[in-house]
Amino acid sequence: MKTIARGVIVILMLLVAGVGGADAGLWPFARQAVPASESVVDLDYLHINRMVVGDADRTIKLYRQFLQDGMVFVRGRAQASQGVLDAVYYSTDAKQSWQKAAFLSNETISFGFRPEAGQTYDLYVKVVDKSLQTNNVDQSHRIITVSDQDVHSLIRTTLDEMIAAYRDEVPDRFMAHVSADFTGGDRLLLETAIRQDFTLFDMIDLQATISGIAVGPQGHVSVTVDYTRFVVSTRSGEPLHDRGLTQLVFETVGDAPKVYSMNNPLLFGVSNARTVATGSIAAPSDAGFLVVTDTGEAAVKPFAEALDIINGIPQEKPADPDPDSAPVN
Repeated sequence: MKTIARGVIVILMLLVAGVGGADAGLWPFARQAVPASESVVDLDYLHINRMVVGDADRTIKLYRQFLQDGMVFVRGRAQASQGVLDAVYYSTDAKQSWQKAAFLSNETISFGFRPEAGQTYDLYVKVVDKSLQTNNVDQSHRIITVSDQDVHSLIRTTLDEMIAAYRDEVPDRFMAHVSADFTGGDRLLLETAIRQDFTLFDMIDLQATISGIAVGPQGHVSVTVDYTRFVVSTRSGEPLHDRGLTQLVFETVGDAPKVYSMNNPLLFGVSNARTVATGSIAAPSDAGFLVVTDTGEAAVKPFAEALDIINGIPQEKPADPDPDSAPVN
């Protein structure tokens, strides 16, 4: 009996040794996992349909008309502080099921899925290294929705209504198209600025054509606009004309886009551009746009000079002629 028992023990020891000497990679539970303090796996970034998605961008709204081949494409970069990355998985149903994604390189991941309009997708990404450590999966969570709305037509309509209200000098009608979160939540800045515009400008004629649309995180839509503008200065009576390229960002609130931010050259709120604009669109050095100087005068200035005026940078004045250098008759 003792001999049989000793034989069983020997066989078990041989089996254990055989498993250890074989390819242990087939048996993940047999590996000795490296402590988390020694190996850290991070998901450095995610791009969703070429949008850079930050940590605060948890909700992503996409529009079917802008999807390439009707797909949502996700790319990212992961890294392990020690060891080598082994696999990456993704879930679009709140971790109910997982699909394996591709490594474009050892650290770059890529995958895509075909969404249905009106559906919500709870996206999670899990990266695993050779020591079985993973990234913080919950931190990768993004909620993706896809809309069938014709966002181009919606924004075109909104922009036309804003221009009409601005031309007719009806501030309440104009402000109905402005987001409650405009420039950090202070819509009063814009309302004050357009009311001042109505005081400084007369015979406002503004024409705008949408030349580009890009969808960003949180349902924000960046719109590039070509414009031409004519106004008459109420102080000098001088006619002023400018044309150029600018950019507005809209947020989609229900079915009605609302302007969220604007860049210089401003279409609206020119008289207080320093607080209304959140940035500037580059323009050719010889381009000019409408500004209001610190003395309250309306003028069309070259691009660089106009930005200096807006930013409160003192303008260089021509030096007074030296009386000693005057020509002698």
